Amino acid sequence: MPKISAVIVTLNEESNIKQAILSVKPWVDEIVVVDMMSDDRTVELARSLGAATFDHPRVGFVEPARLIAVDYARGEWILILDADEMISYSLSMELLRIVEHDSADVCLLPRLNYVLGKPMMHGQPNPDRDAQMRFFKRGTLQFSDKIHSVPTPEAGARVIKVKFAGNCAIHHFNSYNAAQLIDKMNRYTTIEAEQLFGQRKPTPTTRLLLWPVYSFMREYFIDHGWRDGWRGLYRAHLAGFYRLSREVKYLQFVECGQTTQCNVQYAHEVAELLHEYSPDAGK
Repeated sequence: MPKISAVIVTLNEESNIKQAILSVKPWVDEIVVVDMMSDDRTVELARSLGAATFDHPRVGFVEPARLIAVDYARGEWILILDADEMISYSLSMELLRIVEHDSADVCLLPRLNYVLGKPMMHGQPNPDRDAQMRFFKRGTLQFSDKIHSVPTPEAGARVIKVKFAGNCAIHHFNSYNAAQLIDKMNRYTTIEAEQLFGQRKPTPTTRLLLWPVYSFMREYFIDHGWRDGWRGLYRAHLAGFYRLSREVKYLQFVECGQTTQCNVQYAHEVAELLHEYSPDAGK
């Protein structure tokens, strides 16, 4: 049986890392944790559960550390897991069957997202739509260091999509409260705007108006987010505001530079106001 490595990137995940590791420890051969300089007991807990740990500079999102983490893994098959995720027993059995029968090179795994206490069964984050390329043979998947980038299978790689049935999925405990959701959105939209800076022209005002509206409509009506009740409504509003926030931050970068502050633009106005108080202002 080929060896399987589980790879987890962490940053201050002491409340999550144990459950993530315990969901893979019974069926993988190696657990690799790449930690981005946590301030809590994440590394200590990971080591106590048998994981090999490595350090990575803190960068605020997982993709750069994930590139390195894959290189640390020694297994022929690699599973990528976030610290706030778990692999269900039924999914682990399905993955072991795929390895045993060599029926794929890359697997798209369904992901069940929990938002504010409940799983989201509809909208953009539903399990099948949010399927992730997280289980693959070494060398069959290319990764990028860009935030929210999607891995690219190598030419000729056999890609299959594991079906969501029962609880056969990656279980993603995305956010425990609304403040956590908003904080994550604020952080990610800033990073995305930084990565867009200098790569394309500013967004036209009409598109800036329409994109958030379309994001909401798609999430809530087209993808049936309304069926998830008030959580679906909240998630749809966040989808629209995410798009708007990213574009506004990008425009701010274009006009103010990457400091994201308008102090340069304000400097003239400040000088004018202070000048009014000077002794010679009225002469």
